[in-house]
Amino acid sequence: MLVTPADQVSSFFKKWDGPVPQSIGVAVSGGSDSLALLMLLADLVPNDQIKVATVNHGLRAEAAREAAGVAKICKTLGVTHDTLTLGNLADGANLQARAREARYDALGQWARAAKVDVVCLGHTRSDAAETFLIRLGRGSGVDGLAQMTPRWNRDDVTWCRPLLGTTRADLQAELEARNQTW
Repeated sequence: MLVTPADQVSSFFKKWDGPVPQSIGVAVSGGSDSLALLMLLADLVPNDQIKVATVNHGLRAEAAREAAGVAKICKTLGVTHDTLTLGNLADGANLQARAREARYDALGQWARAAKVDVVCLGHTRSDAAETFLIRLGRGSGVDGLAQMTPRWNRDDVTWCRPLLGTTRADLQAELEARNQTW
């Protein structure tokens, strides 16, 4: 049986233990994974229950244009959008890790202020495989090689990854079927 990305998202929330989220935050970069997640959620829940945030780390000149593109899509969908612009990242090695931490901190602050019940991230099976290979290459132990967590709490915010059962290619096909660029 073919399981579509829409089925993945719907199933994820049908299996939700505890109170079903009434306000859903979505971190949308403008890439295919997060944009498809937004569209799939907009198909499933009332748009007034969705709030979107795009993080601009200030590291790439085109990031502001990409955030404006996400804002335009959100306006078309009838969902609220905020661009979170970060200042300078802390100095040190591993820029990706520092950017990820700053992104989680900013999204967490946004989620608490916006009173969202959960923040959804567009991580997929493709991301999980890439993360595993990167960690393996760094010599991580068993704990470091563990799979991505579908749902967790951090700093009083519930985070989830409803697309871990699908691939980036599936999401890109979903967007192409909607004539939606990313």
